[in-house]
Amino acid sequence: MTLSIQEITAKHSQLADPMLQEVLDFVEFMHAKVARQPSFPSKHEPGLLCQQALAADWNPPKEDEAWASYQSVTDIVFVSAQTSSPSI
Repeated sequence: MTLSIQEITAKHSQLADPMLQEVLDFVEFMHAKVARQPSFPSKHEPGLLCQQALAADWNPPKEDEAWASYQSVTDIVFVSAQTSSPSI
């Protein structure tokens, strides 16, 4: 159910003063609750935010050289595993 501002205003205008105070307390509670929520919309965003900062350490050219021989071996093993059929 979606309420418009006009509908909320019409409904709250029919309330007695003590109830209006309760409505105000609830609205203030909801504002405080939203303010306390973390600014990250997902649990993965902190990792994405630091990715660029860590890239200088993770992606230097010497890393590519160090892993080049390993990469060619894993490619061969992966292709070999895909093309071989199990023997029964």
